[in-house]
Amino acid sequence: MGSEDWYNAYVQTAYSNGLIQGFEDGEFRPNDHITREQTMVIIAKATNITGLLADTSSLRLHQKQMCLEQKLLNWYKHCFQNLI
Repeated sequence: MGSEDWYNAYVQTAYSNGLIQGFEDGEFRPNDHITREQTMVIIAKATNITGLLADTSSLRLHQKQMCLEQKLLNWYKHCFQNLI
């Protein structure tokens, strides 16, 4: 990611506010697809920062479905549970 990339300011803002951290190697991969797990972590962090709570009834149903399918990673599950 270069300073000339159109999304650089957005990534830097999200990073400086603690919404994203990059991958284990410290790189950001803005052209990669974002996973459900990554999306939920960002939403959970944004909810904590703003103090806003959303209507989570559909999230609870989604969590139950995902848990039944055994697809939750530990870091994702922890952030997801903080939303409900």
